[in-house]
Amino acid sequence: MRNEKIEMRGSAPPAPRRSRRAPHGDWSRAATTAILVALVGFCTLIALFGPSPALAVSVVLLAGIVGLLGEPRTARLLGSAVALCLVIGVLRTQPELSDAVLAPMALLFCEGMIGVRRRLVAAERAANVDSLTGALTPRGFARMLRSELPQARQDGRTTALIFIDLDHFKSVNDDHGHAAGDAVLCQLVANLKARLLSEDHIARIGGDEFLVFLRYADGCDRIDGFQAKMLGAVDELSYQLTASAGGLILPPADYPDTAAIIHSADRLMYEVKHAGRGRVQFGSLSSLEAQRGIREPARAAS
Repeated sequence: MRNEKIEMRGSAPPAPRRSRRAPHGDWSRAATTAILVALVGFCTLIALFGPSPALAVSVVLLAGIVGLLGEPRTARLLGSAVALCLVIGVLRTQPELSDAVLAPMALLFCEGMIGVRRRLVAAERAANVDSLTGALTPRGFARMLRSELPQARQDGRTTALIFIDLDHFKSVNDDHGHAAGDAVLCQLVANLKARLLSEDHIARIGGDEFLVFLRYADGCDRIDGFQAKMLGAVDELSYQLTASAGGLILPPADYPDTAAIIHSADRLMYEVKHAGRGRVQFGSLSSLEAQRGIREPARAAS
């Protein structure tokens, strides 16, 4: 029998604060700007003075880099502009016939790099996003934590990590088939996403086990309200199920070992299972130095 759901408090969760811009993002934008400036300069020289071997090779390579790094539509436009400048340069200086292949070469190279980029993006997505539910994979979640936790420390922002396990999920697969079980997993992720903030993250780490990362957990309402959100998401599933969850409140600090955080949340979740299932229990992780789990006593979220 399900535990009675807690009531949401009247006040809304704290408004998300804008995080600082990541340094690698600034570097990427600066590099892209530099490439575009160089490309415009080289194309102008080619249009005015003709495609010397060095300039021709430079613009073709830069067009390929833009195709690899930029959005396909933008890359195609720039590739077309490069090809046009090469054509203009060839017509103005009337060089050898072999120079006429430079424009199509630039287009083909740019298109090839666009294809490479698409394959890289697809491979990256396959590694970081679960193909069934659209949630993050364990690799994607670990990568997210390595980025989010240092940023939260810089911002002075409290976060939370919750380990969720569906109770008796195996009975759905046994009684109704794996297709029904897959549908339940997809439905749970969709229900959770509908209740959480867009800045929060959900991962499927195997079978019917999930991780949730709350990017903003400074207010009590945010933590206390999570149980109602989780139970509401489970209530709307196609089959009568419950869920057990253990969560860690993470104040802004240096957390070098994300695996220890996940392991501690996992232990809390199993405490909930042994105590009767169907609820969330939160605890605080004071330090990861000993890496022996939670030192502070856990408290119920309800």
